[in-house]
Amino acid sequence: DAEACKQLLSNIFPPQVLRQIEEQEQRLLQYDGEGGEGGGEGGGGGGPERSIAQLHTGCSFLFAKVVGLAELVGDRLQRPRTILLLLQSIFDRFDRLTETFNVQKVRKTVNESYMVAAGLPDPELLGSPQQRALGTCALAVAMVHVMDVVNAERPPGSAPLSVQIGVHSGSAIAGIIGHRKYQYDLVGDAVNTAARMCGMSAPGRVCLSKATFKHVRGQFDLTERPPLNVKGKGKMVTYFLGGRTAPSASPSAAAGSPVPSAETGAAAGDAAGCSESSEGSGSSGSSSESSG
Repeated sequence: DAEACKQLLSNIFPPQVLRQIEEQEQRLLQYDGEGGEGGGEGGGGGGPERSIAQLHTGCSFLFAKVVGLAELVGDRLQRPRTILLLLQSIFDRFDRLTETFNVQKVRKTVNESYMVAAGLPDPELLGSPQQRALGTCALAVAMVHVMDVVNAERPPGSAPLSVQIGVHSGSAIAGIIGHRKYQYDLVGDAVNTAARMCGMSAPGRVCLSKATFKHVRGQFDLTERPPLNVKGKGKMVTYFLGGRTAPSASPSAAAGSPVPSAETGAAAGDAAGCSESSEGSGSSGSSSESSG
């Protein structure tokens, strides 16, 4: 029924995006009821726009790759159900951490990758570019730590898994893609650069661009790396992220919107995971999409 459909959509899309979808549908129904034809952008007419898209500035983006997962998937001795339940265990923990740090999971990309953004679709959750970078970096450290719990729950002798993370700060366009199968997605150079940072990182490490470094220096231990050739970017100075150095001095805390420490976030992810075994039920959340 309609209520069940609404509940399903609320589990898929951020509240702000869901409101935009509902408002757009109301405008379209009203326009059609008045005898309008076509639509705005892409519709060929003069009616309301049918697309949902918005430019977001001052954001931070995170790409994470689960290292060791590809080898596990390629092992024919592994049961498909076991692999999917392991994926669910990992991504469920990541999802809970995004809630702790007030950032938005955008999608689980191909196979072992996971994407997060801070500053959209609701820019008020973390009100400044610096708060968003701090929250994203704290999340990244917590994700590295929570993999220790994942490994501890696996059968003895299992090859350890780790996470490799990249973070960059900048702007992106966010919106709904698709007409029958909807997906909330991001496009922009900053998103691509975050993916490049992930590729330049290492297992168990978090690689930051200089843009993110400028927002978080003095708040985390940071190690500058020699300039590296980054595809499509040329030589870039990047940094490895360490632990938090001054959580109480966070500018977001002074603004009344504290960014949790990585240790607090990891503990939250661990506690949530302790209520479920790695043999949980259901399917792995894989992307912000729905059939319409």
